[in-house]
Amino acid sequence: MPGVTENATPLGACRALFVAGRSELLRSFFPDHASCRDSENRISALQLPPKARHCSGRSEMKRNRSTEAAAPPPSSFERIIKRVAGIGVIVSLLLGLFQAVKLVHDAKERMARVDDLARLAQIQSERDEPAAAWAGLGQAIELTSEAGPLESSLWAIDRRRKALQAQQEDVAMQWLRDARPGPGHAFSDIVDPVAPVLERAAADATGQRRADLLAHLGWARFLKSRDGSSSVDPARDYASALATDTHNAYAHAFWGHWILWQHGDLTTASGHFADALTDARAASGPTRAYVRSLQIAALRNEHATPADAALLALVNTMRIDGEPIDSETRDSVKDIYYDFGRDPQRTAALLQAAPPAEQAATLAQFDFDEPAMRAVFAQLLEASGQRVDALRAWRALRADPAVDGEIVEQANAAIRRLAMPVSAVPLPKQRKQ
Repeated sequence: MPGVTENATPLGACRALFVAGRSELLRSFFPDHASCRDSENRISALQLPPKARHCSGRSEMKRNRSTEAAAPPPSSFERIIKRVAGIGVIVSLLLGLFQAVKLVHDAKERMARVDDLARLAQIQSERDEPAAAWAGLGQAIELTSEAGPLESSLWAIDRRRKALQAQQEDVAMQWLRDARPGPGHAFSDIVDPVAPVLERAAADATGQRRADLLAHLGWARFLKSRDGSSSVDPARDYASALATDTHNAYAHAFWGHWILWQHGDLTTASGHFADALTDARAASGPTRAYVRSLQIAALRNEHATPADAALLALVNTMRIDGEPIDSETRDSVKDIYYDFGRDPQRTAALLQAAPPAEQAATLAQFDFDEPAMRAVFAQLLEASGQRVDALRAWRALRADPAVDGEIVEQANAAIRRLAMPVSAVPLPKQRKQ
């Protein structure tokens, strides 16, 4: 308003009082400092409103009375104490700041360690080292549990912990599928630490994930039964898994294996293995390879001609489809053909497993060097009607100086038979029609 100075307003009065207070604070610490004198000069120059001047007058009267009765000015020691106290406050603030910085630094290092452990576990899992991956992920999860509120907010600890737990569950299932405890160890050494993790995860999971967890829990019960420490039927878990995901590859493969482990119906077990391949994950890659390996192991454990014939048919299908066939499976094929040609009933059953020409093609791909397997190859060629190739194979066997005994006798008889004109060869009864 016109005619009213700045100091006559309430804002001006507050400003004047603030300057006066600051002057008093400075005087207590630094009585000879120039800023104290400047502040006093500015206070005297201010035009306070009447009410403010009244208050200031009363304050001045009180100050005068106080000054008259006041003690002597503070000694040098008291001023030193005040300054030391001020320095202490500053030091405390600096220490607090240092602790905050250290807290953030330690948190960053801890989270970096968690990330390193998670990456290493992934590499170990890919190298088929689930035991090492499991241990590393356990350390990472423990580190996240040490996080305070600051880390939880800055690094989203809950989300990170859930990701680590999911990774640990994957490693647990891989470890169970691998199931190689090593000398002096039992299957329970693998099952006992991982089963509780899978059980907790299955309680919250849904869909395919829940089916995978339940199927592996059933497989864990089967492994413990091999230690003699569990009598729970794993088929219950497999059924629960398939109720959630009808095409689950692991549930079907585990169940087919369990049926043959108990020497159950081969057709039912084969149906489960076939259904396992309807899972999209089993179209190719590691899941399909695992289903195949489990089926091969189950058939080898049977030690019966029907299962041997089924294994030959499976290996032939794998060759046609371009699937990898490991050395153990090749050795199993070699064992199956051991009595081929000597046991008529078994030989006839094996010839029904797959067309003889297809079986011969499988052996040609395997390229066995043993005389016994070369003799089997020649017999399969003859059984498939490839007489010229069969005769060539038999003659090569007879000419090999390393071949003797029974195989030489087989070769001589086959060469005589195959060297005859086709019209002179007695036809089997079924061909007379």
